[in-house]
Amino acid sequence: IFHISKMNFSTGLGSKMLSADAKQKKLDEAHFLCEKGEKLITTSIFKWSADHLAAAPAFEKSAQCYVAVGDLNQAKAMYQKAAESQQKYDAYGSAAVSLMKAAQIAQNQGKSEESADLYESAAQNWLLNGENEKGGDSLIRAAKAVEESNSSRAWSIYLRAIDTMFPDNMSDNQITSVPAMTIDAMRDILKFLLKGRLIKQALIFLPRMIALYSLQGYESLMCKAMVTLTFLQLEIGDVVLADKTFVQDHLSSSLYLRSPECKLAEDFITAFKNMDPTQLETVQSARELGYLDFEVQQLAKGLSLMRQKRENPPSFSPSSSLLPPPPPSSSSSSLSQSNQMIFPPPPPPPPPLSSSLSPPDSSPLSPSLSSSLSPPAPPIPPTLSSVTPTNNNTESVTVSNTKVTATSSDVTATVPDKQPVTMTVTEQLASQDVTANDDDEIDLT
Repeated sequence: IFHISKMNFSTGLGSKMLSADAKQKKLDEAHFLCEKGEKLITTSIFKWSADHLAAAPAFEKSAQCYVAVGDLNQAKAMYQKAAESQQKYDAYGSAAVSLMKAAQIAQNQGKSEESADLYESAAQNWLLNGENEKGGDSLIRAAKAVEESNSSRAWSIYLRAIDTMFPDNMSDNQITSVPAMTIDAMRDILKFLLKGRLIKQALIFLPRMIALYSLQGYESLMCKAMVTLTFLQLEIGDVVLADKTFVQDHLSSSLYLRSPECKLAEDFITAFKNMDPTQLETVQSARELGYLDFEVQQLAKGLSLMRQKRENPPSFSPSSSLLPPPPPSSSSSSLSQSNQMIFPPPPPPPPPLSSSLSPPDSSPLSPSLSSSLSPPAPPIPPTLSSVTPTNNNTESVTVSNTKVTATSSDVTATVPDKQPVTMTVTEQLASQDVTANDDDEIDLT
């Protein structure tokens, strides 16, 4: 794996180091080896089985020749061909190496998604070969390839990598034997989460990280992870949870109790509990912050008391802005207030028919006569489309369905498809009805 990480597949690098004749010879050799490999895996009526054991080295050598002449696409394809043949005879470790070489080429070409796919395929082969550590390393490489372009996929792959190298069901004795590569992977994942502001995911991830550091004996890393957890809990505005975790979980460690990170966490929690911006500003410039990773420093310096208030809003109560405006005062003389329309609630349903309309029991009527005596259903009252004062002496105008009530003014009520109806008010609180046919659509605007 170290050899793979140091490989250089820069486009055209090999071709610049070769003369024209040497380049052509390498290219011819690459074509020859590719054709040889294809023939070895091709079956016919005289050849019933493919010879993948001999084809895999041919494809690998062909890929190396293509790299030398700068044809990286063909080199990548040959490494994948070699991996397919190696899988046929259960050489999963060799297949994983070939796929990682192809993934490295794709990554250097800027094809992040393809590179991640190839790294994931390599990880599957490592796991089939029983090498979980190398499988986790391949998954870490896959996640890093798509960190910038696809953070959600990167987080999903990171979780698989941790589950591969550090499963949840590991006993304490097994955790103590987790390879150092897992520790480095944990730090890389946390930096990725903090950089991408994936706070919820970081809160889920950190307790697992603290447990690993604690059982592995990485005291300094454990203390840094604990104070980072405190910062994240303050970031979401949960001061109660931060204080509870600090007192009940973190202070149970005597190592953390004596660490500068413990004093730092306590000062931050105290500033938030006191809602003291001056105290918070002082602790954000503390010298102890300089010992933390850059992403954690940025998180701590970005904490704000105002964020706590925004993320914990008070219980909802109807705002006065949501309530309907009060009716205009009758004593107001402004024209804007006089033109306001008040929309009353819909009229109550019509009262039930009086028993006097029903025929007496002694002389029952025929169904036809009874139906003729039954009153028709009340029509839906039409409404006016607009009401416009015709002079500036209007004190108030009230519209209620088809009735217009005005005070000291002439009022024009417009009905759709009808001529305007003008009403002259001759005395206080005079009113006039405007009628319309049943088939007219009249809307109040």
